[in-house]
Amino acid sequence: MSLFAGIRNAQVTSGGNYMRAGTHALQLLKLTQGRTRKGVDFVAADFRVLSSTNEEHPEGSTVNWFAGADKDGFLSNVKALAVAILSSHAGEMVDENTVDEDVMEGLVAEGGAEVSGAKLNADAFLVDTRRGGKFTKIIWAPVFGE
Repeated sequence: MSLFAGIRNAQVTSGGNYMRAGTHALQLLKLTQGRTRKGVDFVAADFRVLSSTNEEHPEGSTVNWFAGADKDGFLSNVKALAVAILSSHAGEMVDENTVDEDVMEGLVAEGGAEVSGAKLNADAFLVDTRRGGKFTKIIWAPVFGE
């Protein structure tokens, strides 16, 4: 049997360069939903870095964002990103109450092709958890007129 038997059905993976603390100007490349090998639903986004205060994210590099449905705040975190993406795409602020299931399904369709290119600002900072861990909190903002 060849070393490459089954390669036709293998999925190419991306991600893993998650956003670190700092202020980042980003351009959306891809927005997807999926399920991990452990069966956890998720939403993920890939961004091109336009500028960053964190030297680990140089201009032109790619950063990733991931939200697992098994985590507290999953829907609110996804909604915050969606509002920023939709607002950037529309050129004006979009009411967060317009983001529903159908809107989200449309956003992630075809890897977010309809909104690819949307520009966002992301302020990322570390937050301590009650159990002594840390997570990265991101405040999203749309960029207009660029």
